[in-house]
This record gives sequence, structure tokens and C-alpha cells, in this order.
Amino acid sequence: MATNNQQKVGVLQFVFFLNLAVALAKVAVGALTGLLNLVADGIHSLGDSVSNIIGIVGIRLGDRPADDKYPYGYSKFETVATIVVSAMLLVAAIEILEAAWRRAFAPVVPTIGLLPFAVVLITVVINLFVYWYERKRGKELASEFLKVDANHTLSDVFVSMTVLVGLVLLKIGYAFVDPLVSVVIVFFILKLFYSNVKEAAEILCDSTRIPKQDIERVASSIAGVRFCHAARSRGREDAVFMDLHVGVDPDITVERAHQEVSRHIEARLRERYPQLISVIIRIEPDRKELPCEHTT
Repeated sequence: MATNNQQKVGVLQFVFFLNLAVALAKVAVGALTGLLNLVADGIHSLGDSVSNIIGIVGIRLGDRPADDKYPYGYSKFETVATIVVSAMLLVAAIEILEAAWRRAFAPVVPTIGLLPFAVVLITVVINLFVYWYERKRGKELASEFLKVDANHTLSDVFVSMTVLVGLVLLKIGYAFVDPLVSVVIVFFILKLFYSNVKEAAEILCDSTRIPKQDIERVASSIAGVRFCHAARSRGREDAVFMDLHVGVDPDITVERAHQEVSRHIEARLRERYPQLISVIIRIEPDRKELPCEHTT
């Protein structure tokens, strides 16, 4: 049976070919008809294909076991891949904006037949399927990258609908619509860029992944635990590292504390949160003279 990461790669490989076909169709027809907005939409869609490739590389790197150089594993390489894709989107947005600026001062009314309309409508249907499939698999596999990539594809749907409206107006003869729609596309790309970078930054900066209160509630339900505090979690949604402090009877042995308390806490936490990669539990004696909470 394929591992979690192997399944992620399989999803991305399938989606890659669909996204590539969509992107090439838009760019080719846009270049053939002189439609800047369709070319811009194609470049935006091409970002999906590039995203798939980088995601495949990132996930395969993330599948490597921990070693001396990366004792916490390679899981964050997938997050780094997300940032790289986002940076490429930003570059594409700037290039489209520059082209739209030039077109605004030299308006051109291209001849529009049925082909551009057909291409846009077909790609919308394909993108909707890709979004549904990738989002579904992303949730099943608890993959941050697949869900981000699915949202990227969904943005293509909204952008393509904008392009479709623009084609109608261009057909009527409004030349200014071509660069205007291109600017609208840039807005969607920048919005996507911000969303992706924000999520990646939260992971790289070790923001909380599981609420502290939830962790402490689970640990406190184990027999022998007198208190629990200083619970922390970090990492990706599907690769979480956790540590916490628990208080036990000060008169029991270290072996009993480990066998009867610590191991049961870890088992319960892993049952409740299957995405856990590591759980570190610090055992403390329950003495009243000790402070009830500290962070060291």
C-alpha cells in the first residue's frame, strides 16, 4: 500500500498533466488571437503546473527520514516549496502588470472568434474538477500543500470567468477591457501570493498547530496525572511536534512515572492526533512549593 507521501505525489502527477494542458491551451490561443488577458490567464494557470512539479520535489524530499543534519526530518521542505511557488507567482504578476500598462497606452482590438470562448469554458470545467479532486485528497491526506494548490486552482476559475466577461466586451469593441482584465488577474495572483506566504510563514515560525488547552485536557484525563501545563505544538498540519509538562505523585519511581503515566499520555495523544511526529513529556513532582507554571 502506498505511503501518505506517495499518494500525495500521485495526486500531483495526475493534476500536473491537466493543469499543463489548460495552461498551454490558454497561452497558445491567446498568442494566436493577440489577447493579452488570455495569455495572462494562461501564465497564471502555468503557475499551477510549476506548483505541481515543485510540490512533487518538495514532498519527496520531505519523505526522507530524520538524520544528523536534519534531526527533525525533512517535512518543512514541502513548506519551502510553497514559498518558491508563491515567489514565482509574484514575478508573473509583475510581468503581466507591465504588459497591461503598455497595452493601455497602445490599445488593440483583436478579432475574436469562437475558439477563445470555447477554450475558456473548457478550462473552467477542468479547473473545477481539479479543485474538487485536489481539495478532497488534500483533506484525506492532511496535506497543507495539496489544499494550498487546490485553492490556487480555484483562483483560476474566478480569473477565467473574468476573462470570459472580458472577451464578451472585447467582442463588442471595448479595447480598454483587455488590459483592465489583466490587472484584475494580477489582483487575484497577489491575493493568492499573500495567502500562501502567510500560511507558510506560520509553519516556518512555529505557530501553534494544536490548541494548548486541548493537549492539556487529553493529558489530564490519564490516571496519575495531577496537573499538566506548558503544552506546545508546532510544525505542519500533517507533521506536528509536541511537548508538555505533567505533574505526578512525587513519591513514585521514575520507572513508574514513565511506564504508568508518560507512556499512556503519549499513546492517548497519538490516538487523538495521528499527525504527531514527536511527543516529549517532562515529568515533574507535584509539590506545592513548586511554581504551578513555567516555561523552562
